[in-house]
Amino acid sequence: MVGDCYGQISTQLYDKLTKRPEQQDKSYRIIQHRFGWIETDGEDTKYRFGKGTLRPYNFDKIKYSDTNNNPKIDLILPLSSFKGTDKDHPDKPTKPQIQPGLYKQKIWLGEKSQSERGKTAISQLLASFPQGIKDFAEELEVQAQKLAEAQDDPRIVAQLYCENYEKRKEFSEEQKKSLKQEIIESVKADTVGKQVENNFDEDLELNDESDESQKGDMFMYKLIKADLLGHQQLLETEKVKQELSRFVQGQWRDIAVGKTLTFDRGMIIPSKELKNGEICVTWIDENEKVLNFRSPFLNSNGLCVSSNKYVEDRLAPDGTDLQGIIVVNDEDHKRILTRIEALEAQGIQHNEVNPLETESQRQARDFDGDCIGVVLTSKYSTPILQPKLSIELC
Repeated sequence: MVGDCYGQISTQLYDKLTKRPEQQDKSYRIIQHRFGWIETDGEDTKYRFGKGTLRPYNFDKIKYSDTNNNPKIDLILPLSSFKGTDKDHPDKPTKPQIQPGLYKQKIWLGEKSQSERGKTAISQLLASFPQGIKDFAEELEVQAQKLAEAQDDPRIVAQLYCENYEKRKEFSEEQKKSLKQEIIESVKADTVGKQVENNFDEDLELNDESDESQKGDMFMYKLIKADLLGHQQLLETEKVKQELSRFVQGQWRDIAVGKTLTFDRGMIIPSKELKNGEICVTWIDENEKVLNFRSPFLNSNGLCVSSNKYVEDRLAPDGTDLQGIIVVNDEDHKRILTRIEALEAQGIQHNEVNPLETESQRQARDFDGDCIGVVLTSKYSTPILQPKLSIELC
């Protein structure tokens, strides 16, 4: 039930942490988290902290060997989630290690983010597969033509600006409806002009790396969106013209480097039901071949072709699919060899091989919030896009 930095959380604690009962969207997701406790907080007497991901799970399903000893469990954490223990020291750990077992602790647990389906640019791949641009040339040409036709009309550019912002922020349909209604109400109340007068200059000068910058981006989006819904007078102001001009320049740059080409993206979790060469992507049909890579892209061997197989680990406590996740195998060489030896001992014919590198090694996977990009292999035909086999000559 655990992997590298991957654990489980009870449905009760999940609801409390995420405030799920209060949310309109009741779907379950993987939590990227941080946790910690101090010396006086429970049965473990050392200061601990860590990070990882947690999958909501109904712990009532756990079967105990001793039915008379059925303790209540809130969290199942892997040892790999604990940080600052110096456990990888070449000689031996220099700090006290926590041992496997059942602990009663008062802990601080914080949600960093939740899994959600998104998009990841594949421009990183083009350096390793330059001939693969043949598959993308037509799509890039269409994007460039669309932008060339739009850039002389501020209204069309403004519409593209808003669409780009919404895709980047991955608004749900409920969020889009709520935000649109908020913008419509602000137009009716004639508050847009007052916001411009009071906040416009300040918001545009915010640092790109700050949280305030995100507020500035949201303000610009609301402003332009409101103007499109209203009288379209602000599109001719110098500030908005500058913002739209920067947007167009950025779009040309992204098209030039292939940044506008994307795969679907999801947060990865492991499953022991999957073996090397298998993956579970819930929005792709079973048995389909799936191209997948992890960002940052390490090298050409990090692009894998895996067979899609549905496994139970994809399911939430209510039986629906967990949202925004991709289930991957975490097989190592030991498990692969054990499986091969078991098949041969039973006299079963097989095509299993022990690769020089497993898929986990090729993509340097761990499960503390990492995401991978996926797409149907059949979408791309250029042979150079298919990963080359690693061959060792002896």
